[in-house]
Amino acid sequence: MSFEELFDLDRLIASSPVVVLWREPLGKRSVDFVSAGICQFGYTVSEIVMEDVPFDSIVFEADRE
Repeated sequence: MSFEELFDLDRLIASSPVVVLWREPLGKRSVDFVSAGICQFGYTVSEIVMEDVPFDSIVFEADRE
């Protein structure tokens, strides 16, 4: 993919109503990316990124592992 295509894809994801949370699967650190759709669940992007709300606390318990 070209840089322009990646940029357009990032803009599409960021503005989508779909919620995207991304972090490395292993490790106990904050997320790398949160889409604005997180507001549908009553959270802000900064709450998740700054770990005011821990990532694991919003993941269904059975899916955490």
